[in-house]
Amino acid sequence: MLTLTLTIDTLSLRLPAGFEHRAERIGRLLGDALAGIEPGSSAVPAAIEHLALAPVAVAHNATDVEVAAGIAASVRHHLVAAGRGGDR
Repeated sequence: MLTLTLTIDTLSLRLPAGFEHRAERIGRLLGDALAGIEPGSSAVPAAIEHLALAPVAVAHNATDVEVAAGIAASVRHHLVAAGRGGDR
């Protein structure tokens, strides 16, 4: 059985105005959500040097969990695209 691991060396997160007091918790929840991402098949590149996401739209009244899940879903989408040789 092949086991793949997702490792993130550096993560920079910019949140919109008004989310400052929520940043620490959202960061923790994002880490948890990213830890649950299955990188997928061996088609995913061994290393992606840089992955820049477009802004992720979330409602101002979204919960911290919803914000983290939205960002994690965007990361997963980009990993799958990178595995297929698409845009990162």
